[in-house]
Amino acid sequence: MRPIVVGIWAATAVMAGGPAAMPAQAQALADPAAARPLNFPARPLGEALADLGAQTGFEVVYPTDLVAGRVSAAVQGVMTPAEALERMLAGTGLEAVAVAGGGTTLRPVSGGTPAAVTLEALTVTAQKREQTPDEVPFAMTVLPRVELEEAGVEAVGDLSRVVPGVEIADNVQSRRYSTFTIRGLGDRTFNPDSASVGVYVDEVFRPVTAAEMDLLDVEQVEVLKGPQGTLYGRNSIGGAINVTTRAPSMIGTEAEMELGVGDYAAKEARLYLGAPLVRDRLAGSVTVAMRDRDGYVDNIAPGKGELDPLRSEAVRLKLVATPNDRLRLEPVIAYTNETGGSPLPLLSTGLPGRREIYDEGDFRSVRERTDLSLRASWQASDDLELTSITAFARTRDVLETSNATAGFGRLPGSYGDEAERTTEVSQEIRLATPDDGRPVYWTLGGTWYRTSYDNRYDYYDVFDTYTSQTITAADYDIEGYAAFADVAWRATERLTFTLGGRYTHEEKELTLDDYGSYFGLEGRAMEHQQGSFVAFSPAVSARYAVTSDITAYARIAHGFKPGGFVVYGLGDPIAGTKNTGFASESAVTYEIGMKSHLLDQRLDLDVALYHSDVSDQQYQTYDGATLQFLYDNADVRIWGAEVQARAWITDRFDVSASLGLIDAEYTAEEVSGIRAKGKKVQQVPDYDLNLAARYVQPLEDGMDLVGRAEWALTGRSYFDVGNTISQAPYSVVNLRLGLETPRWDLSAWVRNVFDEDYAQWGYVEASPRAAWYMGPPRTFGVRGRLKF
Repeated sequence: MRPIVVGIWAATAVMAGGPAAMPAQAQALADPAAARPLNFPARPLGEALADLGAQTGFEVVYPTDLVAGRVSAAVQGVMTPAEALERMLAGTGLEAVAVAGGGTTLRPVSGGTPAAVTLEALTVTAQKREQTPDEVPFAMTVLPRVELEEAGVEAVGDLSRVVPGVEIADNVQSRRYSTFTIRGLGDRTFNPDSASVGVYVDEVFRPVTAAEMDLLDVEQVEVLKGPQGTLYGRNSIGGAINVTTRAPSMIGTEAEMELGVGDYAAKEARLYLGAPLVRDRLAGSVTVAMRDRDGYVDNIAPGKGELDPLRSEAVRLKLVATPNDRLRLEPVIAYTNETGGSPLPLLSTGLPGRREIYDEGDFRSVRERTDLSLRASWQASDDLELTSITAFARTRDVLETSNATAGFGRLPGSYGDEAERTTEVSQEIRLATPDDGRPVYWTLGGTWYRTSYDNRYDYYDVFDTYTSQTITAADYDIEGYAAFADVAWRATERLTFTLGGRYTHEEKELTLDDYGSYFGLEGRAMEHQQGSFVAFSPAVSARYAVTSDITAYARIAHGFKPGGFVVYGLGDPIAGTKNTGFASESAVTYEIGMKSHLLDQRLDLDVALYHSDVSDQQYQTYDGATLQFLYDNADVRIWGAEVQARAWITDRFDVSASLGLIDAEYTAEEVSGIRAKGKKVQQVPDYDLNLAARYVQPLEDGMDLVGRAEWALTGRSYFDVGNTISQAPYSVVNLRLGLETPRWDLSAWVRNVFDEDYAQWGYVEASPRAAWYMGPPRTFGVRGRLKF
């Protein structure tokens, strides 16, 4: 006999027999007077039902294997418990029904889908309003919290393992230098304003120097493909990554404690506490987290250990206040501190066979960041909502090197200190009408922002008779404003057109003081550069509902990335060469696609084809002879295709797959004097294939055994303009096995099971020698979580 769970908590439902068939308690909870603010994230269905019950006090009876492997839809808003349950069960293939003598149970919907969350059950905010993914007329990947946890996505950089067309490369020197690429459009320089992919946390932009970060208590991640300039702005020419953090509940207390250990002396801990402070009006949450591990690169110099360690501490405080039914306030305070890094990449004429280096020096990388933000939304009327997002952030980055060994343009006995302080202030205001079936709905808004970079660099080599020294002070200020509009017209019940555009005006100013002394020669260069960068970024799309389960779309979008001035790639004060700037980059992307739910919604299938014409893509190349970084712009042509699929084979077994194909080539004759035309664009694999399988085996006492296996195959990727160095195709296998209950879970995991050696990034250091930044080796560990 299958085990039966009887909860003293919750569930009511949409009853098959109508209101008259409902028990009295169910009728009470379906009464409009019982409506209240409710917030339930997508999660294993058993957990969601228990949470709903704890907050509403209703009872449900169901076989444990009936809910095993099923994931609830996210629910948020003011509604009755009955409405909440109906939404929670959407896409699970279950419905709630009354039983004789009172009470509620669950049963499969006649002809329903197997257990799973489907894209149709998700809510996204890709277009600054709540919609289903099918209503968004461009390709996107949505990862709710439960999928992020099962796939082991712990940082933004991990998204490249599970999302086609996305490449995020960590630089072991510091995550500050990580690069982001979507569909061949990405960061090709290390300038602090070089982002081509906008990363947003709770609608607040993070510069590329702070975009690679741990995902701390994240509710959902949306990866938006193609230019997103209309609604997201100037640094989203390739796409945007939209991160939404967990909101505290207005009614029930939530508490979680998570601990993990692994090889490389890895340790991690996280504590979350969320609770109502004033019922229905004020709730708050606090999250504290720590991660620590040894480095993946062995330093074989005497007395030295591993390089590239990582230690991070983070805390986030979040409040949700609803002083009345029309106003919602969400202030957030967050602080992170990271230390680690490695002074040098691995140097070799080919891909290094081992992760080891010889360096007698000491190195320290520190990144400290504080974020303050306030999101306020006011329902001015039934037809108009006003949203304000105010943000302030300050970042301190420090790189310290002492007594370094020769290499990478350095001489024995070299020392270096680099410190950068970044201050960001921004304000956005939006007005929007609801998409409630009306023929026309729109969003209008304006943005102002100011970012200041204060960089100090001091590098010197000590010899027997003299000192060689470089001192650079750079102040880089960016200020801009933008106005945008996005209007949708529902021409028929099935056909919707959307037209949008953004006007951006940005001012940049660089003051640079560069001093150098080499072999008894001295020089000093003082520069002041400023410029204005203006662009209009339109987008037009059409979406057609072929059936209730199949949607087709077409889109043309323009993306813009402002030009600027080089902060880190400096001129030569001895030779008198000047710092150089670079022009603005733009792209026009054409995309057609289909989003579908087939085979009685047992199969979700998305397909997209796209083409991008890129003008003046910004590039940085390294000249090993002069030890200088060179900057240039070049035209690029990109063709690509993407397929994403997920199939629910049974209630317990589902598989997912994604395939990205891309052909990105230079159409410019040369880049920084290097023959480029017809060459492949750097750091863009020609394909990526991801497969994942998940199986749930119900056990006794409400426990599930959950297994997940992943295989990722990545095609060849070139790392320089001339296509002289590359990473050959490689594959990585990841495994996870765990026990899960509504109150605790315990899992073991292995990543890169076969210890594949591969490079995330590289460049020609001094031909034929190249500098390589390697991906993580095989790692394993265990993790446990307790929910109170």
